[in-house]
Amino acid sequence: FRTVPYSNTIYSGNEYPREKSQRTKVKHRNKKRPQSANTITKNIESSTHALIRLFEKKIIIIIKKSSHQIDILKEVQRIIKEKADVNIKNKEGYTVLQLGIRNGYYECLETLIIDGKAKLDKKGPRGNTALNECCLLGLDGAEPLRILLKYGGDASWLNDKNESVIDIAAKQSCLELFQAFSKYQSEKMLKQHMKNSYDDHTRIKTIHGHHSSEKLQRKEKIKVFFFFLHIG
Repeated sequence: FRTVPYSNTIYSGNEYPREKSQRTKVKHRNKKRPQSANTITKNIESSTHALIRLFEKKIIIIIKKSSHQIDILKEVQRIIKEKADVNIKNKEGYTVLQLGIRNGYYECLETLIIDGKAKLDKKGPRGNTALNECCLLGLDGAEPLRILLKYGGDASWLNDKNESVIDIAAKQSCLELFQAFSKYQSEKMLKQHMKNSYDDHTRIKTIHGHHSSEKLQRKEKIKVFFFFLHIG
C-alpha cells in the first residue's frame, strides 16, 4: 500500500487538486489591413490593362478560340467595377472605346459610356474620335455611330486633317451612315422645336389664359408633322 504525501494546500468549495488546467486557446482573427495607395493603384492599372487586352482582339477571334462561351459584356462590367480607366490609350494610341468600335464590341459601347464614363471626344491616331472610327468602317460603322450620337457625339468634331465626322462619312459613300446622321438631326430638331413650343405655350398661358395656349400647341404640332412629312 502506497501513501500519498500530505499537502498543506487548502482548497475551497468543491475544488480539487489537478495536474495543470488546460486553458482554451482563443483564436484571434487577423484584421484586414486597409490597402495602401500603391496597392489600389496597381489594382486599377491591372484592370485597365485587362480591359485594353480584351478589346485589342477581334471579337470573332475570341469567340472562335474559346472552348466555352464567354459573356463579354459581363466581363467588361466586372472589370469596370474594379475601377479600370476606360479613357487610357493603348500603345497605338487608341482608347478602349475606339478599340471596341474597331473590333466589333458594339454591345459593350453603352456600358463603356455610362458605367465607364468613356469620353466620346477623346482623340486617337490622326486625331480621330470614336465617331470618326465609326465612319471609317463604312456600313459596319452605322450601328456604333447611332449609339455614339445618342449619347452626345457631335458630327462636327474635327480630326488632324480638319475633316469633320460627316466629311469622312461622305468619302465612304455609305447610305446607312447618312441615315444615322439624318435620324439624329431630326430627333435633335424635334426636341428643340418642342422645347421652344413649350416655352411659348407657358408664356402665352400666363398672359392670355389656358384656351390660347392649347390653340398654339395644336398649331405647333401641325407644323412639326408637316416638317417631317416633307423631309421624309
